[in-house]
Amino acid sequence: YHNNKDAAYVLPNDEQEHVRLEEQARHLSAIMGNQIIHAPIKTDIKDARMLDVGCGTGIVTDNLGSRFPHAEVYGLDLSAVPQLRTRLPNVTFLQGNIVTDKPNSALFDLIFSRLLVCGLTDWPGYINKSFQLLKPGGYLEIHDIDFIWYDGSGKVISDSWKWLTACRTIGEAQGMDLALCASRAKPRMEEAGFTDVVVKEYRWPLGGAWEKDQKWKDFGEYVADYMPPMIWHMIPRLLK
Repeated sequence: YHNNKDAAYVLPNDEQEHVRLEEQARHLSAIMGNQIIHAPIKTDIKDARMLDVGCGTGIVTDNLGSRFPHAEVYGLDLSAVPQLRTRLPNVTFLQGNIVTDKPNSALFDLIFSRLLVCGLTDWPGYINKSFQLLKPGGYLEIHDIDFIWYDGSGKVISDSWKWLTACRTIGEAQGMDLALCASRAKPRMEEAGFTDVVVKEYRWPLGGAWEKDQKWKDFGEYVADYMPPMIWHMIPRLLK
């Protein structure tokens, strides 16, 4: 686990978690049509800086560095980033907390984060800090989820799940937004001053047996395999 006293991220940073994060990134890229980001940034952009917040193993950071070879790409995480791949010359990894650490000046053309739902306790602070760190015309892209489950017809089925209610309640007491993290991203961004905010929604299947498309079947099976142990790791940390 990380040792940053100002952050509450509840998942581990061991080798098993690195494997999970690497596999997760590959599945998410597949369901997004092999995209990394949705922001309309040309791959040949020059003199640009990009920041991947909560970069984990650095797989998305490295993918950004490869997709945008003329940009400076930075990965920031609470824990030291493991070296799982050959480091690209335009990629730099940093250890720290974006909300509490400096700088505060406009440095970046893109700030990206994915699945900070299990650790970020000050979403308005993070989004406001991102607004300060972006150059005029820059993009903030947030990939996150709501801890709400639906059936195939779109009906909510998780309201009666006691374990989920407990996780949400404990997380909210620490400032996390487990229930509506993704849904609240757009209004929070607009409140911070962002304009032309675009929302794209993707499913997060809990199992893949009924999926017809192979990429969704693979993703659903990944979620079914890894979600129970992930929740198992979350609960003791939430209770601390």
